[in-house]
Amino acid sequence: MNFDEVLQLQALRLKARTHGTPGTNGGRLIDMAIEQGQLPELRQMCAKVHPCVYERLEQYTGLLDMSKREFIEGAVMDALNRAEEAIRRTGSLDQGSL
Repeated sequence: MNFDEVLQLQALRLKARTHGTPGTNGGRLIDMAIEQGQLPELRQMCAKVHPCVYERLEQYTGLLDMSKREFIEGAVMDALNRAEEAIRRTGSLDQGSL
């Protein structure tokens, strides 16, 4: 790794510790609470996906040391934020555009 990569790694580790981002122990604690039934307000999301997609999910969550729940929740939140921004940017829900 070059020095810029080392700096970025350390900065991201600091950010993860201070913001409780997915992939940190905070995510593992949530997973444990879910398994013990201590978070009843959660909802189940299911979707049938191609086996190759699932295999890649398993591969990358393992490499990144993340649970599938952490990865999927982060990806869905990112997609929702992008969708919201696209709708806002295009004015799709503005009065008269429906």
